[in-house]
Amino acid sequence: MMEAHDIFWGKIDTEKLFAQVTDNKLLHILKSFSALHIKVLCLRILYEKTFDEIGMAIGISGKKAENTYYNVIKKIRRELGEGKDAGKRI
Repeated sequence: MMEAHDIFWGKIDTEKLFAQVTDNKLLHILKSFSALHIKVLCLRILYEKTFDEIGMAIGISGKKAENTYYNVIKKIRRELGEGKDAGKRI
């Protein structure tokens, strides 16, 4: 069975995510999310981890990691005003 340390070694550097964002509105939205939300985004986007790997690394189920990720994406799209269908596709 895979262990959390096999998946991810090191600190989750959320500042790397913030440093890549050039849109002030998006940066403000990202900074409003909880630490859990930001960790899930970082591990998925920057570290390219699967949802199961993310869950194992931060102590939640893979399904919760997946739901958290897609809910954050929906919230971002809604806040950016991408319409009523915001968040249905990535």
